[in-house]
Amino acid sequence: MSDDSLQCFFMGTGTSTGLPLAPCLTLSSDLPADVADIKTNGKRSNPLPGQYDPNGLWPKNVSCGSCRAAVDKDVPEGYKNKRGNTSMVIRKKIRGKWFNIVLDVGKTFRENANRYFPVWGVQTIDAVILTHGRMSPILRLVWWLTIDADAFFGMDDLREWCIRQKCSIPVYLNRPTYNTVAGAFPYMVDKSQASGGGDV
Repeated sequence: MSDDSLQCFFMGTGTSTGLPLAPCLTLSSDLPADVADIKTNGKRSNPLPGQYDPNGLWPKNVSCGSCRAAVDKDVPEGYKNKRGNTSMVIRKKIRGKWFNIVLDVGKTFRENANRYFPVWGVQTIDAVILTHGRMSPILRLVWWLTIDADAFFGMDDLREWCIRQKCSIPVYLNRPTYNTVAGAFPYMVDKSQASGGGDV
């Protein structure tokens, strides 16, 4: 790849929950009925490596195939099922310096940045684009349960980047997303709300 080419790296390709899910790995309950068809039939007398074995040791007895594959060492490429919230790094080298734009910083941003940035050579974050911050009508118990956090709940993890880069990071977003972010992180949009640790 030439130095002047535009590069796009996927940091996460999972849903808002990410994978694997703790309820699957802890065997806390069976899969919901509407997704139970993804269970593997556990009636085999000798399950193949990586397959569901209801009588096997953990993680063989994890009924969810995606979550089991993410942690089972018998699944050669199972690590690919460790998926964070959807996010991407778009980068371009200009006059010998890489400029990095991060598209969405969800709640798995820090974990995936630690996993991928050293490998990709990402040393700065020059801008962030947030694609959404919509309120979900599903759970209205408390405000933080009603937000689709997959796009911006990693915003707080940008603080150290600002400190190290000695500058703020511009964040581009639409008005509805801004309003949601302001509700979740008031210190990021109003310095009077900062308690000393809000460096973004």
